[in-house]
Amino acid sequence: MDFDTRGYHCIGSGIGTEAKRAHAGVMTLLRASVFPQEFIRYHEHVAGRLLQVRAWCAGGWIDTINMYQYALGGQNEQAAILQKRATLWTTLRNTLGQIPQSSTLISAGDYNCTLEQLKHHAGPGMLAPNIPSPDTEDLVAIMQDFSLLATNTYGRKNSFTYIHEGYKPARRSFIDYLFVRQHKHSVCKAGNLRNWQVARWRAGGRHLPGWLHITIRRFRSQPKGVKAEWPRWRCRLLSQAIKEQPHLANDFVQQVGAALQEVPDYDPKALNNLLLEVGRRVFHVHRPHSLPPPWTGEEHTGSIKDMWMHYRCMRRLYTEAAKSTSGRMRLQIQAWQHRSRFLHMHRLVQKHSRKLRRIRLAQLLQEADAHSRSGCSQALFDLIRKVAPKQPRKRAQLRSRDGKLLTPAEEARTLQEFWKSVNGAPGSQLRDGEASKYNINQEDIEEALNNLQVAKAAPPHCAPHALWKLASTPIAVFMESKVFVAWRENQAKVPQDWASAWLVFLQKTGKANDDPASLRPIALLDPMGKAVCGVLKKHLEPHLLKATERLPLFGYLAHRSPQHALAVVYAHCERVRNAARAQRRSWYALREGQQRSSCAGGLQVSVDFSQAFDRADRQLLVKALEFLQVPDDLADVILRWTQQTVFHIEKAGESESYQSSTGIRQGCKLSPTLWCCMFVYVLHVFDGQLGAQWCLDHLLGFADDIHMRWEFSDKAGLMQALKEAGQALSILERLGFQLSEDKTICLLKAEGVQAPHALRKITRKRLKPPGKLLVLNSRWTLPLKTSHVYLGAVISYGPFEFQNAVHRRHAGQAAFSRLRPTLMSHRALPLKKRLHLWRTVVLPSTLYSLSSSGYTRKSYDLIRVMLVKQVRAIARSPRHLTEESDWHLFQRLQLPTVFQMLLQVHTRIVDTSTSLSGKLGSQDARLTEDIIQREHKNLEAIRMFEPGNTNQAGSQERLMCDICHQTFDNDAALRHHKAKKHSEQRMQAEPTTFDRQLHGTDGMPKCRGCGHPFDRWADLQKHIEENHCQGGNAKTASTSSPSEEKPSIQQMVRAGALQVHEIESSMMTEDLRQKLISHCAICRQWMPNSKYVKVHWQRLQKEESKLFQASTLQWRRLAFDPIKHRCSWCLGEVPARTEHRDTCPVLFQLSMIRAITMPAKEDVPNESAELDLSLPADDTLRKWNLECQLCHAPCTARGLRKHLEQKHADIWKQAQPQ
Repeated sequence: MDFDTRGYHCIGSGIGTEAKRAHAGVMTLLRASVFPQEFIRYHEHVAGRLLQVRAWCAGGWIDTINMYQYALGGQNEQAAILQKRATLWTTLRNTLGQIPQSSTLISAGDYNCTLEQLKHHAGPGMLAPNIPSPDTEDLVAIMQDFSLLATNTYGRKNSFTYIHEGYKPARRSFIDYLFVRQHKHSVCKAGNLRNWQVARWRAGGRHLPGWLHITIRRFRSQPKGVKAEWPRWRCRLLSQAIKEQPHLANDFVQQVGAALQEVPDYDPKALNNLLLEVGRRVFHVHRPHSLPPPWTGEEHTGSIKDMWMHYRCMRRLYTEAAKSTSGRMRLQIQAWQHRSRFLHMHRLVQKHSRKLRRIRLAQLLQEADAHSRSGCSQALFDLIRKVAPKQPRKRAQLRSRDGKLLTPAEEARTLQEFWKSVNGAPGSQLRDGEASKYNINQEDIEEALNNLQVAKAAPPHCAPHALWKLASTPIAVFMESKVFVAWRENQAKVPQDWASAWLVFLQKTGKANDDPASLRPIALLDPMGKAVCGVLKKHLEPHLLKATERLPLFGYLAHRSPQHALAVVYAHCERVRNAARAQRRSWYALREGQQRSSCAGGLQVSVDFSQAFDRADRQLLVKALEFLQVPDDLADVILRWTQQTVFHIEKAGESESYQSSTGIRQGCKLSPTLWCCMFVYVLHVFDGQLGAQWCLDHLLGFADDIHMRWEFSDKAGLMQALKEAGQALSILERLGFQLSEDKTICLLKAEGVQAPHALRKITRKRLKPPGKLLVLNSRWTLPLKTSHVYLGAVISYGPFEFQNAVHRRHAGQAAFSRLRPTLMSHRALPLKKRLHLWRTVVLPSTLYSLSSSGYTRKSYDLIRVMLVKQVRAIARSPRHLTEESDWHLFQRLQLPTVFQMLLQVHTRIVDTSTSLSGKLGSQDARLTEDIIQREHKNLEAIRMFEPGNTNQAGSQERLMCDICHQTFDNDAALRHHKAKKHSEQRMQAEPTTFDRQLHGTDGMPKCRGCGHPFDRWADLQKHIEENHCQGGNAKTASTSSPSEEKPSIQQMVRAGALQVHEIESSMMTEDLRQKLISHCAICRQWMPNSKYVKVHWQRLQKEESKLFQASTLQWRRLAFDPIKHRCSWCLGEVPARTEHRDTCPVLFQLSMIRAITMPAKEDVPNESAELDLSLPADDTLRKWNLECQLCHAPCTARGLRKHLEQKHADIWKQAQPQ
């Protein structure tokens, strides 16, 4: 915990991983006027127990150690507590050993340990302990080893620092100490505040505050840090002044132009100083006086003084009553009155303090709203970051390997040494000799200066971007005459200030920020150099865009974003998921055309680079510019500029610098373009070594995040994917990139008969941390996971729609919690403004990447419920109290519903792609088939979640429960209500008769009532028969006449839409043929293979098969000629010497439906059509030729009977004697 309040720097450490304000801990407060902010460092050696703070003042460095030792407990836990205390003593000893002798040391706190008088260390003023602490010798040894003096032990005898008045007599002890070094201070006084009144009303024990007065050597030399003349708050006020007072802007431009006419030559520092000087004369920007906090008003402070006055009177009267011999009752009644008044006022003060805090927030919000109305829209978000920061302030303070806090000079030196080892090692020269000429127009420079972003920071010694942007015209004229004329005529020499970079270090989320490797460097550049970089970027981009048109690179390029990269990844995940499901006999996957194989699935590798920009080999940049055919003069300027890079590191007045030989400086306008150029060449290397078009099929990139993917349909494909993955990683390593093997993640999905055996060979178990490893080859063994966060979204081969929705819901809840004080403050901002803030901040954070992953009903409901709850909380409209429906709530608030918001997002995405199709080429990576199909599919999926119809008045029709007639807004609420209120009644009802056509959907085991897809028909049958379905009244539907969009063949015949009395080939259409091949003619169940048609009839249409299968077989043989070569009914190939009339699924189903639907008299075959089973005459018998006379299959005489029983069971059964 690190914050500033009322002139103090407060540094706290709480006990526990999620310490809160009311938890125990330690805190150190430093006066802001004495200790500058940039000279403060701290380290929590033990959270909530041992806090070290190092700060610089006029007397030098001061180290404070705040100690809170574990309290001794009962006998049962004594051993464990002593072990904890011993560990804390050891940590204290190590901390004291790291503090230099030149620093002033103050160690204070609750040591929970008693001492006895010790010469030169502890005085005689301590209360003698009844029972000495068991580990007193540990504290004594520390005092002797480090020459510590307990300053507060030299007061009056029998002094105490802790008292517990709940006992009679009160328990007292001396366990709090103030330590300093011996013989270091000429004046050293200490004591306790006995009359300290704060928290005296609390029961239990309390500690007496101690005070310490020491002298330190004054007026030591203090390094003066270079403070930015234009900090962020002043730049913001400058931008506001330029908008509100345009005459000042004109004066500034005129004065800069006049001053530049007198400057003979260009010097970067001189030009910066000129702008700063003119800015001081023209703009008088001062920070406005902040409003005093309401709780500092006389009314509130007077109430607090009156409250404590009553407490003192109560204590005094109780004391007098105890000593008085007369009037005791009167004194006790008066004391009781003061106590009652004190308690009453204490409650009022607490209530009033909360009210004043709300008033303070309201004032700040009104002030920010006023700035927003005046044109400074950033003011509201600055206030949000101040009142509700995304994360608590955390200093980037470095420590040595043994945990010692470093001074600013040591920090600057440590950072310089580390980053010099990263990108400052000696390297080869990119360019030598004389520089070439280069042409930059005055108009380009003026445009680049105008494009400088005012909100971006500049180095501390430079003028802010607002001044450069304001004076762009006179500066462009000056630079044209003094610099760029020489560039065109002689040499394009780059000034060193343009190539220099001043590093600032940003904190990485989840890092301790105590090591240089855990900090992210950002370069602050000279504004003039930044503008020239913008011109060079403009000249380089045409060469880059031409090369990247077809390449799957989605970072730093126009019309491309992380959403498009994620769309490609999610399309791959869905294809692999469907292929894997098809291996498990999934009806849905098989119907979508997925083919079963021995081992099918996919592989993904998310590559993580370690300091990619900083470690990039600059020789790659040289090769990339040559590969892109960049003109020599432009390449020469870029490479010389890069070669001259010098990094400066400044820490509280201490400065270090080093020459860079590798990497690309971050923060420069040209850097993203140069990175893309390098990766164009890297992808060229991939295609050259792994095969042409390899990158288009297997790789995509966004900045320094590389993603590779493979799909395979057999074991050989899996092994080939592993081989290519290992080769690709080795290529990146040979090109100079440093890969983080712990953060490079693999996702693997393989299903099929051979998959388990293959996975056992290529996976390993990992114990610490627990997980699995995937072996790509002998060089690469990487972590294997089931899901991974890539570009802020969860990718996996499982239910990635729901997994990503859970991830984004957590992000949305975090954003809402951060803004809760502002969004819920109905007195500060109007409701419309708060809802606009919610849509601006919370909604985009929630919906990010969901447009790429898509939605299922479950994930859609998850996001919808969370967003509706947030809107209801902001509008103060709880559903259980107002009974206002969601639709009416959004209508009243003039907000689109959640469905409409999502529909707008997806419609806008599709419209953008449609408009780009006319601007970009058909081969552009932005318009690949994966992206376009994914966008349209997600849009159609969203439309499936459209709420029920609306009535004529425009309001949404509410759904009604058919049992209790209660109404609901959506299907999800209705289903939840039925499951909770009517499940028992539904389970006790009569079982519903299951009908596959009536209860299935288009021949699939998907419930027509609730829409739930089942893996098996048996599961759907159980779902219907046991009345689990909540989507509709299945019992009523089963008794009514079935009506579906696609009727079965039997229904078509009964309705007269199809005539089967005479079956002829001319009646066959492609649609009818597909229905007969893939669907049952009675129940319309879909079958993946026509071979299952007869099996389906024998298992499910048992009565019809028993009655008509034999007769229809006889009828087909008599009605149709033998079919040879190719069947005109099913269009299938007919093997030689087979009787296809018996096996053709089309003829079989048509003949069965004909027999079922014909009248009874026509159903009975006439005598002429009966099968003649009498034995023929001897002279008519054909010679036995070792084949069946019915199907002409080869068969021996011994095997004939077995053949007839198996292949012609119906005929064989009729031929048996009765």
